[in-house]
Amino acid sequence: MKLDIKGRKRMARFKSGVCNLGLLLSSVVILAMVLEVGLSIMRINTKSYTRFIPDKGGTFLPNAYYRWTKEGFSEGYFNSHGFRDYERTYEKAAHTFRILVFGDSYVEALQVALSDAFPALLEKRLNENSTAIRFEVLALGQSSWRFSLATTSWIIPSSSARRAISFILSSTKTTTLS
Repeated sequence: MKLDIKGRKRMARFKSGVCNLGLLLSSVVILAMVLEVGLSIMRINTKSYTRFIPDKGGTFLPNAYYRWTKEGFSEGYFNSHGFRDYERTYEKAAHTFRILVFGDSYVEALQVALSDAFPALLEKRLNENSTAIRFEVLALGQSSWRFSLATTSWIIPSSSARRAISFILSSTKTTTLS
């Protein structure tokens, strides 16, 4: 009978320990989920906005949210082409002149608001002084890009070269500025 009572006590302690361990693990999982949701809502913990493409290198995810706090501050969404610029279409509107700006982090300008980046300021200034033609300054910048890397990796050898060129020019007509 004593063995039976000792065995029951051990079994009761074991069950109690397993229940306590289960409650502890459940509490940790629930706490982690609450923190993840809370940080996401406050936009402190954001998903990665970069991707790696073999033979091309790193790029931004199209339409991904970003929050930059390392040097300066900015937040927003990359456009559907994966660049930190205003949303652009492949076809340009009539009476529009496009200027393409390749570059590194100076063009990317994550340290400032998009409206304060130099391509946006250039576009604003050009459009303030022009009535006959509208200017679009396309900012195709990414940290550590160099012009040779940008052209050889992304535009020239790729099968989408015609698409990129048509995005930039969008017509065969020559536009003259007066």
